[in-house]
Amino acid sequence: DLLECNPVHLEQVTEYLHHFICPESILIGHGIGAVVEACGLQRGEDYGCIIDTSDWFAVQLSPTLCQPFSLAHIVKLLLGDDVPDHDSSKRDPLLDAQYA
Repeated sequence: DLLECNPVHLEQVTEYLHHFICPESILIGHGIGAVVEACGLQRGEDYGCIIDTSDWFAVQLSPTLCQPFSLAHIVKLLLGDDVPDHDSSKRDPLLDAQYA
């Protein structure tokens, strides 16, 4: 709700993020590669490595194609908890981070 009233630009988020990470940081998340790319973060310069939990929960569709399960699906199966429905354009990053 706070961000809906006070939008933050990606550049501001990236600048803020740099106060919390260093070249030795390990970034963990579900599908985190897209966030790292969007923020323009560079391995070895901004962070040490990433652990993408979507790599752990996927189905091999063919020798060259792997489909990861959604975070909501994994939470439902492993924790028996329903991730509240929300429009994909209005994701709750705090909730996603807690579940990841």
